[in-house]
Amino acid sequence: MSLFLVGPVLVLGGLLVFLAALGVYRMPDVYTKCHTSSKASTLGKILVFSALGMYFFSWDTAIKSVLIVIFFFFTVPVGTHLIARASHKAGATKYKTTLFDDME
Repeated sequence: MSLFLVGPVLVLGGLLVFLAALGVYRMPDVYTKCHTSSKASTLGKILVFSALGMYFFSWDTAIKSVLIVIFFFFTVPVGTHLIARASHKAGATKYKTTLFDDME
């Protein structure tokens, strides 16, 4: 596959993973950190593995990349939900501008 296609996809994926890490550092409470880490990093990892599958284009690499992407789609939302729920049950403090809590 052409490096003109793989390069931008890889750079965009790396940028999204970096922005997710920056968001985890900057967000005030555990709930917004969970949101930041799940959304941006998942898309970034999907783009990185898509670039990997395009660069090393063979059937076994493509199948492994697709399976890893499917694994991310199923595990990241579940893990984020479990972390947020455990934080809520443990009484994690909410940010001061939080208007309501659906779980109370």
